[in-house]
Amino acid sequence: MKLLKKITKAVSLTKDYKLDEEQSQFDMEMEDFQYDLKNKERIYEQQKNIYVSLERLMSVSHDITFITSYETLKRDIHDISDLLGERGKEKVYKFDQKVFVQEVVNAIVADFQMSLVGKEDGSVVLMHKADIKEKVTLYKS
Repeated sequence: MKLLKKITKAVSLTKDYKLDEEQSQFDMEMEDFQYDLKNKERIYEQQKNIYVSLERLMSVSHDITFITSYETLKRDIHDISDLLGERGKEKVYKFDQKVFVQEVVNAIVADFQMSLVGKEDGSVVLMHKADIKEKVTLYKS
């Protein structure tokens, strides 16, 4: 029963850590999307204002007023085009099942004061840390 509790605790702690990590990543991505949305709304309002100004400009009959107003609008359009960069297509954080399983195994192994030891044939075995120290001492002798 004690063994089962140790394993359950190691899995539970790893799960809780991963859930916190996932929530933090989600919160950061949500914050980025909210920022992007506010920025797009602000740009939309600016473009709408430029459109209204262009409509008014089309009815101006005085050449100097037209040219002056047009130059101002041209600068405004240029300023907006600098803000219109596409949101990066960076990958949204994705849960990596393989990494999670590895973390759970590492937590269980550490809880039992053991280590995973690679063999020459590529396989992995579990050994008590005391046994590993003995073998290392023998190799050094």
